[in-house]
Formats: sequence, structure tokens, C-alpha cells
Amino acid sequence: MTKLFLFLAAATLAISSAFSPFHPTSTSLRPTPTTSSALVGSTTVAPPKTDTETQRRQKNDKNLIPPGQGEVRGPIEWLIDDREVSRETDDPFHILLLDDTFAKNSRITIEYCASSCSYVLGMPFDDAAELAMHAKNEGFSCLGTWTHAEAVRLGGLLQMRDLVCRVVPFCEGGDRPWQARNANEDDGMMKRAEDDVRYDINPSVQLCLSIRPRLVSTSASLQSSTTSAPSTSTPPSVSPPNHQPPLPVRIALVSTTTALATPSFPALGFLYLVLRITVPDAQLRKAMEGQWGTVLSFATWTLLPKLYHGTVASLILPCAMGNAIVAGGVYGLVDVACGGPCSQSEHLNKVLKTPWIMGSGIGASVGYVAPNYAYGPVMEYVYGMEGMSQSMQYIMNVPFATETCVATGAVAGMILHPLLYFPMNGVQGLRWTYFSGVALALVSSALYYVYYGREGVGLPVPAGSYISPSELELVESVLRYNNSSQAQEIQTYSLASERFIGSREKCAEGQAIAEECRTYSKSGRVVFDDRLLAFVYNYWDVNAKTRYPEHILSIESKADLKQQQVSMAITDASVAILLNDANDVNDATDTNKGDLKSILETIDEMNEKPSGIWKQSKTKINLLEEVCVAIELLMALKLHASEGKSTTKEASIDSNTNLVSDLERYINTKCPELTLYSADEKYRGASVESQLQSAGWKGPGVSLSLKKWENIVHQEETWRSWRNRAVFAASSLALSIGALMLSR
Repeated sequence: MTKLFLFLAAATLAISSAFSPFHPTSTSLRPTPTTSSALVGSTTVAPPKTDTETQRRQKNDKNLIPPGQGEVRGPIEWLIDDREVSRETDDPFHILLLDDTFAKNSRITIEYCASSCSYVLGMPFDDAAELAMHAKNEGFSCLGTWTHAEAVRLGGLLQMRDLVCRVVPFCEGGDRPWQARNANEDDGMMKRAEDDVRYDINPSVQLCLSIRPRLVSTSASLQSSTTSAPSTSTPPSVSPPNHQPPLPVRIALVSTTTALATPSFPALGFLYLVLRITVPDAQLRKAMEGQWGTVLSFATWTLLPKLYHGTVASLILPCAMGNAIVAGGVYGLVDVACGGPCSQSEHLNKVLKTPWIMGSGIGASVGYVAPNYAYGPVMEYVYGMEGMSQSMQYIMNVPFATETCVATGAVAGMILHPLLYFPMNGVQGLRWTYFSGVALALVSSALYYVYYGREGVGLPVPAGSYISPSELELVESVLRYNNSSQAQEIQTYSLASERFIGSREKCAEGQAIAEECRTYSKSGRVVFDDRLLAFVYNYWDVNAKTRYPEHILSIESKADLKQQQVSMAITDASVAILLNDANDVNDATDTNKGDLKSILETIDEMNEKPSGIWKQSKTKINLLEEVCVAIELLMALKLHASEGKSTTKEASIDSNTNLVSDLERYINTKCPELTLYSADEKYRGASVESQLQSAGWKGPGVSLSLKKWENIVHQEETWRSWRNRAVFAASSLALSIGALMLSR
């Protein structure tokens, strides 16, 4: 019976030691291998293992020491008889992994050693593999620092897995960076060397941890009191493990994810309000039987898409910013207080990784703090909505408002916590930039798309109250004949930028926008070129128009635009005739008539005369041909006067101011819409004089132009003479008929 009891006790002790819980450690840094020398000290042999344990391990472990190779694990502690070394329970000690682990047992591999260290010590696997390789190649490696009792216990567990290791006193420089995050814990973990100056450093251990010879693996060297000669080689540098993102990245992940999920919070709040009002009331609860599916469907398929719609999402943007600021701040404080996602403290680690504690706690904090203290200031800063902080206080004083916000935040936090687990903790063996960094980039891109990158994104404003700066060119645009283009066709000309901006369809688009603005402003309201100001003016503060007069737009009437378009069209047509006549005197008439027809048809369309276009255009073409003769002579006189190259005959003509006045009077009478001189133009380059100068027009000469003008004058006089004769004849006939009728 006694043997059976001892057997069960030994088996229980072995199993509990082998599977004892370990403390997860930070993986933000990778340990730098430490050099060593042979150690001197007396040994204490560990108690022999029971037959039960040996049998169990022979049955289950393929990496056992083969029979006949002997016991190579040796004692657990070095320098145990050194009276200068304190061995109190809380004194710091190191665990060294020796190369005898691989030299005395060929079945021990780097992978097996690394997995054993990772399991027993809680060390990251990639760190453990590097240290195992360093121990195999360089003689030993320092696995880390623990209290004396904990180091002995963990060393025993490693030896039970056939790893040859030793526990040695603490030495400056022997601490491991992967344990540095938990230096202040009192649960047996590492103490930082620079923070624990009360411990004396043993000279032998100091020498051991500062030089790098290979350890002498014989038992005689373990009991010797001499040390090997130091080596001057430099240990190889090891890059720190960085699969876990740094604290700023973790805070950014929490903030951006919270901002991205903010439009869904009102849907959760709606469901909570329905439950909050319905469940306590028996009658309402009975009335809602069978209707919960409808409520959930409405929140999911109707309300949620509306909340993520462009204009609504833009309206929620200040709330998203407030939530992101509060969530990131609260998480950062909790993260720093707990020591990060891989805290060595079991209780703190549990707090960080439990959704209903960490997620709901942060969510509830955001639900209370953000609406009460963040939404108002953010709206005032971002949207210029003065007095919004006070208004938010009124809103939060409404019954159930704070309760609904806190409950919604708690539920949302509990949902988001599992989604952020891997981005926050990283993936073992994968650099954080390839996983957490990519996740942050994706969330940031989605955030930009939801609030800025979609069509129709922006604050909701009434139709016609806002014109985008990119649409200003379209609103103030007319159709104009482009003389300078290769195609020489009708295009849209922007009066705002004074340039051609595209095909004639753009003008129709701009006129539709302008008409919408005219309809909106009929009631005395103003149109802004800033969407934010339009939103504030229409929904919050009408005094915005007095504070920002520079952003108020003046929309020209349809009649003014039509008049300007007709003026430009006739002016451009005149210039086209003059330029074509200058290029080809014989063929210009037939060529430019086709162009003039297109120009004048456009004029008729803008005058809303859909019928008789060809007849009207033909009449206007003949009229322009006569007017262009006067314009040609007038421009030729001004050109020769400015160049000072006139002949005697031309000089006498130039000095005849009556001729110039007659020409100007004739042009203004026949085509009052035409802009003749650059001094009269409202828009740059819209006059005949400016366009001819830009085209480098020289004219056919004053003499030839004068002959044409004399022909026009002669035709005018002939037509006037015949008209007078016809009037006289008609009058005489009418008088004769009248007299005849009176005589009867």
C-alpha cells in the first residue's frame, strides 16, 4: 500500500511540474546572446528520479538519452558552496543552457530545445531557437533571469526534458530583453540589473557572463576551481523579435477601428432603446411578440446602410473623431498600466485579453466620456458650430441618453475586442509590419473611403445652397466659337476662369446647376462655395453669412448670361470672317459661311427660337459680311496709325475723324451686341481688337478696305433711294385712293 501511495505521489508531482502554467513574456525585443567561460564551483546533485517517472518518459519521449550513454544532465546549480553568494528566495539568478544538451545526446535538436524552452519558460519560440543555436555553437547561452526559487524550479523542469542547464547567481549584463517589460512584477520573474544594485556581483559569474570560450563539458571541469582564458571575440548581434506591434500602432488600431465602427453605434443604440422601453412594460412586450425580427431587420438592412451613407457619415465624422480620441487614450493608459498584451502578470494579462472586461470597459468609457466631453468641442473645432458643447449637454440630459450611450459603447467594445486580438498581438514568426501594419493600412483606407472617398460624401445641404469650387467654371459658362482650336467648333467658355473648358455639353450642365441655385436664392438665402458653411448656415447659424462674406457667391441671371453669350458669338463670328478673308480672299466666303452658320444657330437656340433657324442665320450672315467690311476698315486704320507706315493717301484718311465715327456708328447700329475695342470688353480677350491682335492680323490694306466700304455705302445709298421712292409712290397712291373715295 505504501509503495502504491509513493507511486501515485511521484506521478502526480511529475505531471504537475511538466505541465505547470508559465507566464507569457513580451516579444518586443530579442535577447542578445551572452558569452561565457567555464564555471568553477561545487555541485549538488539533484535527487534521483523515480522509476515511475523514468518509465513514463521512456514510453512517451522520443528524445530520451539512449541506454548506455549515462547521466549527463548534472547538477542544477553552480557555485552552490560559495558563501559570498546570497541564495534567498527572492534573489535573482540566471539559467544557462549548455552545449552538452546536444553533445551528449544526438537526438536533441534545435527545434526540440526551442519548443521546450518556449513551453517551460514562456519564451518566444524564435528567441528560444536563437539561444539554442547559440548554445550549441558557442558553448552556452543565458536564457533569462528569475528569482532563486523560480530559477531552480524552471531549471529542474528543463532538465526533466533532457536539457543540460545550470542556475548561476545574478550578474550585471545577464538580463534578457524579452523579460524587461515585467521588471516590476513580484511573481518570481526577472529583476532588471540596473534596478537592483543591492545584489553583490560574484567575480566568477561576472567573468562567465562577459567572455565567450566554450564550456568544458567533462565532470572534472565542473568541479575545478579554475576558469578558462577569456576570448576576445565579439558575440554576434541578434535582431529583436518584432511580431508584436509597438504601443503607438496598437493605439492607432484601436482609434481607427473605433472611428470606422462609429456609424453603426446609433443602430445598436436603437436596438437597446427598444429593449429598454419594451422589456419592463408587459403590454409593450406582449405587443412586440413576433415583431423582434422586423426590428432587427430594420436596424440591420435599413438603418445601418443609411448611417454609412455619404452625407450621414460626414455628419457623424465629429462623433467618430471624438470616439477615436477617447478610445485610443483609454486603451493607451490601460496598456501601459498592465504592461502590454503579453504581460507577465497572469491577472493583468487576463484583464487585457477578456472581451467583457477590456472591450466592454473601454467601450463603456467611450460611451460616457465622448458624448459628454468630446463631441461638442470637436464639432466646434471642425465645423465651426459655436455653442455645440452646450447643446450636447442638453441632449445628454435627456432621459436614457447617457445610459444608451454607455450600453452601446460596452456592446460595441465587446464585439470589436476579438476582431482586434491578432492585429494587437501579432502573429508569431511574422514581422508586425506585414500583419498589424497591413491591418492598420486597410482600416485607415476604409476610414478614408467612408468619410471622404465616395461619391456624394459630404455634409447634407439643401439643393442649390452650395456650389463646389470645381463647379464654379460650369455655373458661369457660355457657348463660344473657339477660333484658336484646330477644329474651330463651338465649345464651353468659362466666364469665371476666362478659358475654354470643354464641349458644349458642359455648358448645359452648368446652367442646370445655376438654375438650381437661382431657385434656392429666391427667398433671400445665400449660396456658399464651402459645404461646411452651407451646412452651418442652413441648419445651425444664419449669421454665418455675415461672418464669411468672402465665401458667398453671386449667380448671374439667365438673361445676363444669354446676352453675354450672344455678344461673344457675334464678336467671334466677325473675327472669323476677317481672319478667313485675310488667309484666302477668293474662297473665304464659302468657307466661313459654314462656320458662321453654326455660330448663329447657337445664338438662335439661346434665344429660344427653334424654328426658322436657317433663314435667320442666313440673314445674319449677310448682315455680318457688311458689318465686317466696316470693322476691317476701322481696324486697318488703327493698325496703320499705330505702326506709323501710312502713305499720303492713307494719312489723309487716318486724319478724317468723321470716317472713324461713321464706321463706329454703323457697326453699333447694325450689331449692338458686338464688342469692338479691348477697352470695352468685360472679359479678357472677348473683343474684336484683342482677338485680331492675338491672331497677328495685318489686314488687306487701307485702300482695299476703303473700296469695299465705298461699295457698301453706295449700296446703302441706293437701297435708301429706292426705299424713299417706294415710300413716296405708296404714299401718293394712298392719297389718290383716299381722295377718290372722298369725292364719291
